[in-house]
Amino acid sequence: MKAGAAFTESRFNAGCITNAPGGNPPCNNVAGVAVNSFGASSSRTGWTIGYGAEFDLGRNWSARAEYDYIDFGRKTNLASDGTVVSDHPTTSQAKIGLNYRFAPGVVVAKY
Repeated sequence: MKAGAAFTESRFNAGCITNAPGGNPPCNNVAGVAVNSFGASSSRTGWTIGYGAEFDLGRNWSARAEYDYIDFGRKTNLASDGTVVSDHPTTSQAKIGLNYRFAPGVVVAKY
């Protein structure tokens, strides 16, 4: 079992592309201002919790499995054009692995 802090740099960019007949009318943000694109970025701190197990397969081999959940909480950003964007990123990770342990001891060269 493990738990701890998680850190990330969060960025997003959005663009307005329309294919209306007779030209491209502008996109409007929630304030009614015409925009072509907008974006925001921020550093995020969150938390993580996970569990893993390792199983001996014999003859220096083992297999492992791990699951981690990461949550960065809800955050509201103000985009470069004044649009308010809210998100709540979470991630689930599953990992599996196969390990080989080299035999312990001293290697002695024979001449």
